[in-house]
Amino acid sequence: MIVTLVVAAMIGGGISLKRKLDHGIGLAYASWGCGDLLVDYLEANSNQWPSDWATLERHYEKSKKTYVGIGSFHYLQQEFEIDFDFNPVADSKAWIDNPEPERVVKYRNGSAAYVSGHEANSRVLQYLVDHRGEIQDGG
Repeated sequence: MIVTLVVAAMIGGGISLKRKLDHGIGLAYASWGCGDLLVDYLEANSNQWPSDWATLERHYEKSKKTYVGIGSFHYLQQEFEIDFDFNPVADSKAWIDNPEPERVVKYRNGSAAYVSGHEANSRVLQYLVDHRGEIQDGG
């Protein structure tokens, strides 16, 4: 009886751990997709940041692209917070020069999972570095 309970607890704990790992891995890939979506938005909108979820969703629907880890826009809204007050033109120099810039994309659950080099903030930061001149010139 006790052995059965211990085994059942171990199996239940293992299933719970697997679900958490799967969710974390899914979030890591969704962060990559979120970064790609934001970079696409910047490219399509003269380096202007989306003003809200509705604006970003219109771009998402219009783009017809498949973004890594994002099964639906609703999933993106459910799992991430985006700082829609971020201004690439006004904030990019301070953001680029700071070794630990404030995160403009955050997981709602506080997770820190990401795919190396493809986390949403890293993708946006790399875009800002690559386009530094045109962004700081306002175009």
